[in-house]
Formats: sequence, structure tokens, C-alpha cells
Amino acid sequence: MPISNIVRPEILPAGSSLRLRKYDCRFAFAPHWYRDVETLLLVNGKADPYDLSRLERMYSYWDEHGELFFIEALQECSFA
Repeated sequence: MPISNIVRPEILPAGSSLRLRKYDCRFAFAPHWYRDVETLLLVNGKADPYDLSRLERMYSYWDEHGELFFIEALQECSFA
């Protein structure tokens, strides 16, 4: 649930090598995070993997009840 009368920016800088990107209903890159047993145990205390349906429900809930952003690591690109 967005904060009333405050427009959420698409991108928030978080230092020189990180930024936060506002959730935009794209999460196809995320399933492998929620299949890793060590990560699941740290986050949930259980090793139950997430499928796309469960991820969609989770991200939708978080987006409706808070401010949801993904952390992005910035990388330098070099063109040769």
C-alpha cells in the first residue's frame, strides 16, 4: 500500500554500486532465489521451494501492503 500523497520513484539510489527499483510485476528472474535450500532455510526456516504462482502471490501481497523494491547491483560495462 503506497504512502498516501507520495509518488514512489521508479529508481532510488542506494550508494555507488546499488539501487532500488520499484516493483513492476516483473519477477521472472527470481524463481532460482526461492529454490535454493540454504536461502529458503534462512528466509523461511523451511526448505519448501516457491513456484511462479506462489511468487506472484507473495510479491502482490507485499506490493499491496507496503513499498516493494528490488535491490539491483550496478555493474560497469566495457565495450571492446
